[in-house]
Amino acid sequence: MVVRPESIRLGAGDLRATVRRSTFLGPLVEYELAMDYHVVLAIDPDWMGHGLHQEGEEVACSLHPDQAYAMPPGEPIEVAPEDPDAITPEPPE
Repeated sequence: MVVRPESIRLGAGDLRATVRRSTFLGPLVEYELAMDYHVVLAIDPDWMGHGLHQEGEEVACSLHPDQAYAMPPGEPIEVAPEDPDAITPEPPE
């Protein structure tokens, strides 16, 4: 299953996770969460409303089913395919 990090909502829900790492990024916080046997990333833009979660803290999470994509069975994707429409930034000089 593939989920965008900003689709995971922290603070309420039936899913439980343990915060493994938190990275303050100004207007948002990125969390690395241990959930069952998986590690997922979550981005929390509303951290000022409920505060920061600490490493080792158990948090409730939610995810709307429409925001998850089930990958077809087969070989795992190790590298995302290149997006032909993506703009490649010029390296700094």
